[in-house]
Amino acid sequence: MALHVTDDFTDLVMHVLAHVRMGGAGRSFDARYVAWARERTPAREARWLHEAVEVLDRAWEHRAPAVVHGWPELLGSVADLRAAATQALAELRASQVRDASLLAAVQREPRAELEVLHATLVLLAPWFQPWRAEAVAPRLHAAAQRVAPWLDEAARWLPTLAEARVELAWALGERGRVHAARVVVGAPAPWNGLDARVPAVLAMHEQLVSESTQPGYAAMEWEALTGLAARLHGADTPLAPVHARWLASLELRPIADARRQCGALGPLEHQRLLEDRDGRAGQLAALRSGA
Repeated sequence: MALHVTDDFTDLVMHVLAHVRMGGAGRSFDARYVAWARERTPAREARWLHEAVEVLDRAWEHRAPAVVHGWPELLGSVADLRAAATQALAELRASQVRDASLLAAVQREPRAELEVLHATLVLLAPWFQPWRAEAVAPRLHAAAQRVAPWLDEAARWLPTLAEARVELAWALGERGRVHAARVVVGAPAPWNGLDARVPAVLAMHEQLVSESTQPGYAAMEWEALTGLAARLHGADTPLAPVHARWLASLELRPIADARRQCGALGPLEHQRLLEDRDGRAGQLAALRSGA
């Protein structure tokens, strides 16, 4: 099991996206984090971020481009970002970035709001880099010590997780993201009060998403949701009640609607999944087994 604190560029990207009210899947906005960060951000940087968020909110009101969700993969560190501070996205070279294929996708379809995102990250970097090193990184390392035993427990129920690289990020809260070579999950932090077991459950879910061969977001998420429920519902592990509470907190309507539309979920099953939040773990486990 490899548990790491994520890099500072990933944390910077997620810091910005936690302020953006984007529509569709992958939304990271969290009012709790926004309030926490506001008290710690200098006035100039707060103004820059506010102005950028107004643009990004409008641009991504319904859905953000897929490349936005992969943005943490663009560069390996804030130092790399600062080295490219005078360059627009169109001017970046493959040798400068962590994921050349992501850069190519960004450059194929230029968008003004992506330049706004890039410029905002550049503007915030000189403040964010030392602030994170002093105020956030030590807390992330402390959180990793609390989470690590629960990741080991999670790997008992999902053995493939033992081979994954799992990273803790500061601004994600009760969310996870899967990238090509890593799973990133929110860390317990003063602003969110997360139980240390929650990141382990999130990592299990994201690992199952990464293993899915289903076509499309909804089908992949469904396979992961039902697969994890089949493993943890009724299981003799302290992760089981945390998993049930996490499921109860999710907004599953988009996924449930997609499954209903393709005929994979009946009308009564659809209604129950949305209304009986406390019973979701059992229902999803039963749907997985075909009971």
